[in-house]
Amino acid sequence: MRRFGDSPFLRADDIDWMKSLYLGDDPAADDEYGTPVLAEDLTNLPPAVVVCGYADPLRDGVEDYGRRLQEAGVSTAIIRYPGVGHGFFMQTHALARARAAMTEVGALVAARFAHSG
Repeated sequence: MRRFGDSPFLRADDIDWMKSLYLGDDPAADDEYGTPVLAEDLTNLPPAVVVCGYADPLRDGVEDYGRRLQEAGVSTAIIRYPGVGHGFFMQTHALARARAAMTEVGALVAARFAHSG
């Protein structure tokens, strides 16, 4: 958050503002339903694909959550895409990296469903 908190797509102030709208202003009131990384037990959650851009101010927290899922035994892929920031995944019309990410994540999900039945 400190390194990329002034990014053009998402700023630290924006994150704080959105979090306060969603969860209120008192961090002591945060819970695992609003902030999943606060959950003490992540076992038995479904498989996950955790995606973030290198320059996303939320990157470190997102990746920490992915590692906690892995440590809890949850099948989790953590993928960091270089050269992009927050929200890149939704910009498939403009970014080749977003199109590649969509293809790769789609392949991971398809493979998971192919082996689940």
